[in-house]
Amino acid sequence: MAKILLLSPPYIELYGSLKKAAGRYFPLGLGYIASYLRTYGHHNVEMYEPEAQGLSYNDIAAIIKRFMPDVIGITCSTPNFLRAVELARLCKKYADAKVVIGGVHVSALPEFIMEEYSDCIDCIVIGEGEKIMLELVNAYQNNAALNDIKGIVYKRDNQVVRNENRPYMEDLDAIPFPARDLIPQDIFAPNMHNARYRKCSTILTSRGCPFNCSFCAARIVSGKKYRMHSAEYVLEEMQMLKKKYEVRQLIITDDTFTLNHARLEKICKGMIDKKFGLAWFCFSQVTTVDKDILALMKKAGCYSIGFGIESADEAILQKMGKPIAPEKAKEAVMTANSLGTHYKILARS
Repeated sequence: MAKILLLSPPYIELYGSLKKAAGRYFPLGLGYIASYLRTYGHHNVEMYEPEAQGLSYNDIAAIIKRFMPDVIGITCSTPNFLRAVELARLCKKYADAKVVIGGVHVSALPEFIMEEYSDCIDCIVIGEGEKIMLELVNAYQNNAALNDIKGIVYKRDNQVVRNENRPYMEDLDAIPFPARDLIPQDIFAPNMHNARYRKCSTILTSRGCPFNCSFCAARIVSGKKYRMHSAEYVLEEMQMLKKKYEVRQLIITDDTFTLNHARLEKICKGMIDKKFGLAWFCFSQVTTVDKDILALMKKAGCYSIGFGIESADEAILQKMGKPIAPEKAKEAVMTANSLGTHYKILARS
């Protein structure tokens, strides 16, 4: 059994004067990796969101010295990548551990980052991290070679090596619920514009996006094939959040929650039949909703939708790779508004 420490670098300060309106969210990606490592590897995992938990670098150093992890996993996006590097260097200073980094930024530029930051990074995970981290931890624990682990970049004999790409996971229901028990849930809150209740949680019900928006990085981590948790899995997780954590609001973080109407109807009808009483927000695309599905979503508790519209100029939309027309965007927004569901026009597909 190995000891694994999972960390999420800070980012709130990047908002500057707007930081008071910024939300603090449970790191779902790390949460899935933690639960996967515990369930399928029986490893000892600790996880921290230092910013939300009010932990300084000295506090993190103390955690490292106490826990003495064998492997440290750090996630990052582009805005907080340099903060992730700072964390990696802190980890190297206080522990003789392998430092693994993942997330959208390093998945986009793995060879470059491995070359530039090999002083503090031992391995880069490309894309989904659950299976990769389990295989990496087991390999490090057994002093085994890394050449058979798909989806990683590392250095061997002072040369950057990129292994074969890893296929995306198909059976998402085999992934346990995120390990929310590792971090107190009452420290998280949504962005101010989305705030409804204090007890709010994020949830991810699908992965992958089939669209080709030129500005979007979603496919780098999750791929283009749309893969879903079953409606039963989603409803069970919602029920658990309501019962265990007394959650009253959900932020559904799928890139396009409304893509599969058959599953969406099962989820909404399940929420209604079970009387969940949850208020929820989701992201959508204007081509994937109609009046009937929006009405059902409203009845199930949806109070707001984030539509990725980007532009009212059809030529610009085509250059972006957006498969929508301004007229369809207007129709979807007016339909949602007529049903009493607030809408948000976001730079997101």
